[in-house]
Amino acid sequence: MIDFIIIGIVASVLLLGIISGIRKKKRGDATSCGCSCSGCPSANACHQD
Repeated sequence: MIDFIIIGIVASVLLLGIISGIRKKKRGDATSCGCSCSGCPSANACHQD
């Protein structure tokens, strides 16, 4: 039972992160970009997908 709760919390956090990342991409705000990759040449690379 505890496993399902942990999976639910992790899934909800991931969904919130994805939703906030999409909102930031729509705004085109490079300063608050949700890019987590380490080899980005610039913050704007997050919005080129």
